[in-house]
Amino acid sequence: MPPRRKRSLLSSFFKYCTKRTNSINPALSLSERTTSTSDNAGRLNEKAPARVLLTEAKGISGAPVLGECDRHLTTSLEPAHSIPPAPQQQFSDWPPQSGMMHHWPDREQALRTDRPDDDDNPTPVPRRHSARQEFGISGPSVFAGASHTRVENLNIHQAGQEQGTNGWKLLMEKTAPNALHSSDARFDPPKCDEDTRIEVTSEILAWIQDRSAPTQLLCMTGAAGSGKSALQQTIAELCEELGILASSFFFSTSDPTRNGCSALVPTIAYQLGLKSLPLRRAIAAVVDHNPLIFTQSLRSQMQALVVDPVRQLPTDALSHLPFAILIDGLDECNDEDRQRGILEVLQECMIGGRTPFRIFLASRPELAIHNALQPGGHLERLAYHIRLSDDYDATTDIRRSVQRMLHEIGRRRNLNPTWYTDEDVEAIVKAASGQYIYAATAMRYVSEPRGSPLDRLNAVVSWSLSGGGEQTSPFASLDFLYSQILLKAKQAYEAVDTNRYDFLLTFNSYVFLDRSLPLQDQILGYEDQTSEHIICDLRSLVTWSGSGCLNFYHKSFEDFLDSEARAGPLYVKARALDHILAASLRWVAKHSELDVENAMRTNSPFGDVIYSVVFTILRKANRQCYSLDNLVDTVIHFTEAGGWEKIHIWVVQPWTIGSTHPFHEAVTSWLEVFEWLIPLMKDRSRNTWSIAEDRRAKWARHLRDYELNLFRRISER
Repeated sequence: MPPRRKRSLLSSFFKYCTKRTNSINPALSLSERTTSTSDNAGRLNEKAPARVLLTEAKGISGAPVLGECDRHLTTSLEPAHSIPPAPQQQFSDWPPQSGMMHHWPDREQALRTDRPDDDDNPTPVPRRHSARQEFGISGPSVFAGASHTRVENLNIHQAGQEQGTNGWKLLMEKTAPNALHSSDARFDPPKCDEDTRIEVTSEILAWIQDRSAPTQLLCMTGAAGSGKSALQQTIAELCEELGILASSFFFSTSDPTRNGCSALVPTIAYQLGLKSLPLRRAIAAVVDHNPLIFTQSLRSQMQALVVDPVRQLPTDALSHLPFAILIDGLDECNDEDRQRGILEVLQECMIGGRTPFRIFLASRPELAIHNALQPGGHLERLAYHIRLSDDYDATTDIRRSVQRMLHEIGRRRNLNPTWYTDEDVEAIVKAASGQYIYAATAMRYVSEPRGSPLDRLNAVVSWSLSGGGEQTSPFASLDFLYSQILLKAKQAYEAVDTNRYDFLLTFNSYVFLDRSLPLQDQILGYEDQTSEHIICDLRSLVTWSGSGCLNFYHKSFEDFLDSEARAGPLYVKARALDHILAASLRWVAKHSELDVENAMRTNSPFGDVIYSVVFTILRKANRQCYSLDNLVDTVIHFTEAGGWEKIHIWVVQPWTIGSTHPFHEAVTSWLEVFEWLIPLMKDRSRNTWSIAEDRRAKWARHLRDYELNLFRRISER
């Protein structure tokens, strides 16, 4: 602290003390005030140490400097050995009903509600700051009700400015930015068209705003493509405009940062901290105190990072805290047990008056949420349930959306306004069968710039009228549309003489490998820009992220490719598995051991290929019961080429060079693969079986040594 600032701080502090004692008893002289004693029993007149922390939120304008005052003071107060904790808030009837809203006739009214005129909120008159405000001191005053106060030996120390900041930084590292409704990774997300979904949107907004409703959890279930995510996005944007959006989290199977539950609570807590500075400080303090909170159970995280900090907020801060929490795509959280765990945590921690939040959750009716909401389920009486596909007929809204999109395509391409007919619209609407995803996919296909919109519309209409034969499944129309788009793209690719790769095999390899397209071309041995030639006619089904990875517009297309029953002759996943594994193993085997060691130190994709490609495919091959004959032959050739020596360097090296790679997890996982793979090799090639068995034994010894060393270090603590 600069000397001038320090002197100013000391001067202001002593002036405050003098002013305070003068106001208590102005008749006393200075000597009387500093030497007077009290005869009352139970009062003190001796030096007692006291500490006051001045808190800071780093980077926030106007926040006080973080410092610590050590001082000895003489007081005639009863000793306060500790400051009692703030009373915990109860939210069963919060806030008063006078501000509640029950009816939402339309979206426009929703946006107008609870927006008072400027005349109702005059600009407040600035107040003079007290010394306590100037120093940033919060909580009960050290001098409250004091008389005859003497301050001695005042020392001001600059405390660690990192306190609180470290906790917030660690929290940010654990969040999933892609899961936010406004994330750039979700650029141009699906949302409801204007004048569509008005009824269901109004119902959801009315429920969110009705703070007196007996339930705090709204679960909306619906089939794939029924428009759940579009509704969530629309509600999130409306809540943000209304100033009531506390947080949002959009799960996605294809995004590893948000296809599990590990980032759910940190992301919710982070957004809450942005809405309230006291809440941010409280959350950061929790992480500072317990940096391992993120390794604890989901319930422990929710209680420590959300529930407890919110319940400790003063009433005034709570009254300004946004209260809508939105969670989309619970079914896209990979582990069904985790889905069930999320629902249980919401019940145990967040609803029933434990917090002031209103939670809107959307999901396909998969087993976890189905069991929770069905009669006898743990959420049956605690959640308000909207069955989107059953409770609302989307036909009219789909028709309106198709008409609007066709009109916009014609405007952009300078087509005659009569370029499409009402019969064209009705054919698409009928084939959609209430599924928004069908209409959206069809319109993206028509709008692709490579072809004629009229020709593509005629194709879509003809597919819609044929419908793929009898409606043997709820996805028959959608699957037929996917099939026709794939076949058209395949024909266009094969019509070019220089295109020499198997279209379906190559495309499915890109889908299954899930890495940046340039890296995939390198690993799979393809020529540069092969991926562009393969995917150029599939823009209505897939898109590219900023990292160059392939993403689906909708999970239903991924499900289609993954199901032989749905994809029929277009299903090539098993062949793609063999193709990727063989290409990846060849890519590993062609590198020298020195290449591998250098790659480990330069963050090259080598380790990623070994672990995320080779290991993942081997494990999935066993669990999904593919034909293993070709796979075992590929592994035998890899063994003969000395490939396991390269993988051994990658598996063991992180332990020896102190990398952060989880050695224990890596070796354990590979031993799991070897358990079923090595016996299959024994019947084919005794020599390669012996090599692989020797490698397995060495890894097992490394694992035992690692565990013994770890146990020894823990015991010595």
